[in-house]
Amino acid sequence: MSRNVTLNDVAALAGVSRTTASVALSGTASVSKATKDKVQAAAKSLGYIYNRTAANLRKSGDSIIGVIVPDLNNSFYTSLIKGVNQELNQYHKILVLGCTFEDLKIQEDLISSMLEHRVSGLLFFAAIGTEEHTFQRLRDANMPVVLINRFYPSLETDYIGVDDIAAGYMATEHLIKLGHEHIAFLGGVQEFDSWKNRHEGFVKAMNDYNLSIVNHDVIPAPPYLESGTQLAERLMKRKKMPPAIFAFNDVIAIGLILKFESHGIRVGEDIAIVGVDDIPEGQLITPRLTSVSSHPMERGASAVKLLMDRMSLGEGSQKKLILSPTLHIRESCGSKKRSI
Repeated sequence: MSRNVTLNDVAALAGVSRTTASVALSGTASVSKATKDKVQAAAKSLGYIYNRTAANLRKSGDSIIGVIVPDLNNSFYTSLIKGVNQELNQYHKILVLGCTFEDLKIQEDLISSMLEHRVSGLLFFAAIGTEEHTFQRLRDANMPVVLINRFYPSLETDYIGVDDIAAGYMATEHLIKLGHEHIAFLGGVQEFDSWKNRHEGFVKAMNDYNLSIVNHDVIPAPPYLESGTQLAERLMKRKKMPPAIFAFNDVIAIGLILKFESHGIRVGEDIAIVGVDDIPEGQLITPRLTSVSSHPMERGASAVKLLMDRMSLGEGSQKKLILSPTLHIRESCGSKKRSI
């Protein structure tokens, strides 16, 4: 029965307004003891359970920070969210998480829900194709926002990202210094700023070392595990595969490794692979993945600090924080021997 009982039922039985019933059940001292006892007796007789968390969310959004990300399958995002949550704990804030799965309709619904719950700030990893009207909604609501990874100049808000040009250059140069002259750049969506910038870093490194880029070795693909396996299958159909691969991210790199290894192609010996993001799974596979870290946990924590500063200071000049990537060398590139 308690599942069907509402606060309105309790208020009607106690002979008070819904607001008075809510206040009485919240435990505050703003109603008389007689009224409180009457409301609590009505709730008990009806089997009503007061949802204190929901009430607190409705009462004030001051302690709530919204976080919107486009994916949860890639552990880059779980690491990012972990960094956000750990830092929010320092400020005694609550995280409300939404995932768009790169769907603009879902994103609009999530923003509506967060505005309705009066979140006090938003950490926003916008979906592909996000348009101006979405940013206008946030501006109209005077919502403090920090953009993560995907930069939209029209929003004129704070931003945190990683130097993807440097990441692309670093990964490519490492393979070049291992003696590779023919390097493929695989995966990623061309509309992403991260793809454009990593590709720019790839091209710059190849040019700096006077190496040619083979057009059919630059193959965009969605940044998912299955893309890596499909790209590996595509390469294995060639008469000659590129001896080295710079993968757009670690998830694609892992897909490549799993497929190659299942077909007897020894990664780190027959072919070299470097990824980006340095996700935990990269150290759990064999061979372990050489990767350029984009510091997802640090990025999450820094995004919170930027947002807290913006909420405290109010309006002011836009802050743009770009983290420097770090190369972690393991066995997949061939510069370290594989463990047996």
